[in-house]
Amino acid sequence: MSDLYWMAADTDWDDVIDRAAGSDVYHRSGYHDFASARGEGEARLLVYREGEAFIALPMLLRPLPGKAAGLGRDATSVYGYPGPLASDGLPAGMPGRFAEAAASFLAGEGVVALFTRLNPLLDQLPVAAAAGTVVSHGSTVSVDLAADEGVQLAGYRSNHRRDLRRLRAAGFTAATVPLAEGIATFRRLYLETMHRVGAAAWYLFDDAYFAGLAAALPGRLELILAERDGEPVAGALFMLHGDIVQYHLGGTADAWLAEAPLKLVMDTARARFAGEGRAVLHLGGGIGGAEDALFNFKAGFSDRRHAFRSWRWIVRPADYSRLAGNLDTDGHFPAYRRPAASLGAAA
Repeated sequence: MSDLYWMAADTDWDDVIDRAAGSDVYHRSGYHDFASARGEGEARLLVYREGEAFIALPMLLRPLPGKAAGLGRDATSVYGYPGPLASDGLPAGMPGRFAEAAASFLAGEGVVALFTRLNPLLDQLPVAAAAGTVVSHGSTVSVDLAADEGVQLAGYRSNHRRDLRRLRAAGFTAATVPLAEGIATFRRLYLETMHRVGAAAWYLFDDAYFAGLAAALPGRLELILAERDGEPVAGALFMLHGDIVQYHLGGTADAWLAEAPLKLVMDTARARFAGEGRAVLHLGGGIGGAEDALFNFKAGFSDRRHAFRSWRWIVRPADYSRLAGNLDTDGHFPAYRRPAASLGAAA
């Protein structure tokens, strides 16, 4: 006997997440409710059950853009690495049956297409491969916190090790700072960085963003700041979920960029979270999966790589074709959402 239904963020959503064989902070109801409050879409968890076995897919539902508004909606993912979840030991063929049931259900709810980033740390391909298309975008980087510290440090690129020695010799320090005390300082450092790199307006987060994020993830958000002679020079926010630590946002003051103090922040995070018994520090990848300067910075902390993929599912092909037409989107999905139109429309 099977069953398929929606769950909203204010229900027992997290009970499902906690019973999955593997999950991450990006799956939690609070993070989805936070995204929904920011206008990114209506948070829903789609759950398919066969007895005690289940597959769950979190998503944000959005009205179709432009002239198609009111004619249906599509689904995207929160910022980060969510993707589908499942209980341990799924019965044979269950992903296929989920795909068939979900396609019918979503189409009936007016959903034209679904996009979600997959989580590089979790085995989500058995579910994602059952419908739609899985697209590869490059690699992400993580540090194995369960390894001996000597092994972790041996994975650092030589210039990172050299810069860390230089930073410490020059009097730079880094430490965990309570959010209430340090978040305003971090926002200043972060915004300096975003302006310096020419980031899109969506990434210029205001005070309400950081307050909302902390409220959405109580006990799961940690801030580490670096300073020299009492002056804050760099910082990073990390999100916690069980054994997994996710690097979320980072920033460096313009005046101290040449000294690369964010390296000290990352090394301090590695040491702290390894000491707590966490299993992995996931640093992520480059912009859109590219092996760019951001990726190169992260890759200097570890040679461990994970595949970064997205899952693209056209649920109502006829409606999708009418919306997409012959648009040249350079691989963006859904095709009818231009890159500037929506976060989540591209990998």
